[in-house]
Amino acid sequence: MRKLLLHIGRHKTGTTSIQSFLQQNRAALLAKHGYFVPQSGRIKDGHAALAHPLQPRNADARKDIEDPRLIPSFVELKKELALQDPDNTAVISSEGFQNCKPELVREAFSDYDVSVIVYLRNQLDYLASSYAQRVQATSYTGSLQDFYDDVYLKGNNYARFLQGWNHEFPDEFLVRRYSSHDIVNDFLEHALKLPDGSLTVSAGRRNPSINSVITQFKLELNRRQPKNAPPQLLIYPILPKLNEQFPGPKFTLPPEIARHLVEQCRDSDNAVAGTYFEGAPLFDYTDYACSDAAKMDDALFNDIYETLIALAKTTEAETS
Repeated sequence: MRKLLLHIGRHKTGTTSIQSFLQQNRAALLAKHGYFVPQSGRIKDGHAALAHPLQPRNADARKDIEDPRLIPSFVELKKELALQDPDNTAVISSEGFQNCKPELVREAFSDYDVSVIVYLRNQLDYLASSYAQRVQATSYTGSLQDFYDDVYLKGNNYARFLQGWNHEFPDEFLVRRYSSHDIVNDFLEHALKLPDGSLTVSAGRRNPSINSVITQFKLELNRRQPKNAPPQLLIYPILPKLNEQFPGPKFTLPPEIARHLVEQCRDSDNAVAGTYFEGAPLFDYTDYACSDAAKMDDALFNDIYETLIALAKTTEAETS
C-alpha cells in the first residue's frame, strides 16, 4: 500500500509557504528523497480540489457518489500515482481538510497508508489573523467581537478537533506548534523527516500581513460600500501596496477579548498539551502585545481610498 503524507493545516499556520516550497522543489523531493507531490487536485500550490468535495458545505455536489474514492479529483489522483514508483511517498497539502469530517477523509484515502500532520497556532494570533483575513478578503462588516462570538468560538477547541482526527488516524498522527520563523524547516524535519540542509529553503510565497490601519480601512470600506469602489478581487492584491504607503502597527486583539479567549481555551489547550506535548504548556501568552482597534476618521479614510482608486486604475491598465 502506497504511503501518503496528508498535511491538513490548520488555517493560518504557514500553509501557503509549505505548499509553495513543495511545488518549487517537486523534482528534488522525488529524485533525492522519494517524495512525490501530485498535481491532481491542485489549486494554486495546494490540493484544495481534493479537500473541497469532502467539506460539509459541498455535500450536495457529491450526493450521487457513495464512495468518496470515486470523486473525480480522487480518481485523477489514483491514476497519477499509479504511474509512480510504489515506494515513493505521496505528499498532499491543503488547509481545506481542516473543515472536513475526518471519517470521510479516511474513507477517501483508504487505498493509501496515510500519515497526518497538523499545525496549531496560538489562539490569540489565530483569532487576530483569521478576523483580519476575513475583513481583507471579503465584504465582511462585523466587528472583531462579532467575529469572535459568532464564528471563532465555534471552531477553536483544539482538543475536540484533534480527537476526531486522531481517532481516524491513530497510528500516524503528528501535532506541531506553528512558528512563523521556521515553518518550512519544521515541516522538512518532522513531516518529511529530512536531515537539516537536505534542501535549500527560500522565503517562498506567503500571504501578506496587513497592518491594523489598512485592516480598519478595509472594514470601513466594506461597511460604506462606495459606488465607485473596485471589486473585491481587485482590492485584495492592492492591500499590500496600501500597507506600504500607510504604515501602522500589527493588528492584534484588545485586552478584554484576549483575556476572555485565553480563559475560554485554557482547558482545551491543557488537554492538548497533556496528550501531544508531554504536559508542556501549549502556548505562552505572557508577552502578547494587546492593542485597541486603529482609529479611522474620514480624512484618513478618504486619503487611503483615493490611493486605492489610483492603484486600481493602474492595475487595470497594466492587465488590459
